[in-house]
Amino acid sequence: ITEKVQTAFKIGYDKRGNAIAMPWFDKDGEIINIKFRKVSDKKFYYAEGQAIRNHLYGLNFIHKMNLKRAYIVESEIDCLYLWSCGVPAIAIGGSNLTQQQRRLILLSPLEELVIATDNDDVGDKVKQYIVKNLLGSMELYEFPFPAGRKDINELSKNEMADSIKAIKKVGMTGLLKVYSTT
Repeated sequence: ITEKVQTAFKIGYDKRGNAIAMPWFDKDGEIINIKFRKVSDKKFYYAEGQAIRNHLYGLNFIHKMNLKRAYIVESEIDCLYLWSCGVPAIAIGGSNLTQQQRRLILLSPLEELVIATDNDDVGDKVKQYIVKNLLGSMELYEFPFPAGRKDINELSKNEMADSIKAIKKVGMTGLLKVYSTT
């Protein structure tokens, strides 16, 4: 994650908890909560604030820049990595897109969404849910992961460039796939 992106997203460090602090903002850029990730392991905890399930990480920049296209990922780290690569992104902060998050997407300036959820069973379920709930409301695209890569932040700059060139539009076949597997 570049220093520029860390600064823009106001990433910090909690010495007492030995954790990275990732503030969450609403669409207008007001802080709503802080998610902490322990440095020593993959444990998360939150400050006392609004539920992140009602927000999208990075959406404030989508609104501020009036962006029409962004990637959607599960984690804040993946979102930050994409922004570090110059690719606008939002994160759901977990493995479920809520109806409130769906509403926020539909009310945003976004017209195109590239689905880059994790390359595993959970990520595939999230992707299917996104397609089922947003197809027809905006243009949807699927990010093709290179073999052996699970998270977008595992990709090198060259792998990112190759995958970006291979992005596929999700159409009726994507919708049929969703309904045939749910």
